[in-house]
This record gives sequence, structure tokens and C-alpha cells, in this order.
Amino acid sequence: MDVVIWHERCGWSPDEIVARYPQLTLAQVYAALSYYWDHVDEIRQAIADEEALVEKVRSQTPSRLAEKIGRVREDSVSSG
Repeated sequence: MDVVIWHERCGWSPDEIVARYPQLTLAQVYAALSYYWDHVDEIRQAIADEEALVEKVRSQTPSRLAEKIGRVREDSVSSG
């Protein structure tokens, strides 16, 4: 799925993917893309399912960074 996302959404060529992730071979990237084109609907559904899960978890889990930023802003407003 990662190779598909890098290729389809980021617009990276197979050569660019290998340059960014040298642990992959060009043959592996082409194999992943070939598998994708043979299973487009299945892979797209898996990507959509994963993105939905990430969004669900994100919406149910407060951001610790946002909480800290909020506290810092509150402190600066109350002391300023």
C-alpha cells in the first residue's frame, strides 16, 4: 500500500521511490505496482479502511501537543 500511495498520491516514479527508500529494489517497486494493478479494488478498499481507522482513532484521542499548546496560551494570556 505504501508504494501505491507514494506512486499515485505523491506522484513519485519507481526510480524516485527507490531513491527515497534504498532498502527497496526497483524490481520490488514494480512488483508492488503490478500487484496493485491486478487487485486495484481490493487495495483501494484496504487503503480507505486504514485511513478511516486512523481518522477514527485521531478523533477519539486528544492530542497531547494541542493540550500543551492550549495550556501555554492560557498561561501567557493570564500572565500577560
